[in-house]
Amino acid sequence: MKETGILLWLGGIATAGYAMLLFDVSYGSTVNLDLQQQQMMIFLGALVAILCGVGLQAMSYLMDELVKLTNREIKTENADPLS
Repeated sequence: MKETGILLWLGGIATAGYAMLLFDVSYGSTVNLDLQQQQMMIFLGALVAILCGVGLQAMSYLMDELVKLTNREIKTENADPLS
């Protein structure tokens, strides 16, 4: 899940960069509102990808910590009480 999250937010950053820096919204010398709307939709999709990627990566780190915590508790439950 970590790798998927990293790929999602990296892809989102690249897509947002494309939408804001390289996507041409003008047709000749006039600005086309349809192209501006497409640019914003691409940018919003990129933002969703970034947020999903960050969320996936955070959940994977949280799951790793929870597994470590539950393994620690299981080991202490089976310990000899006299030692």
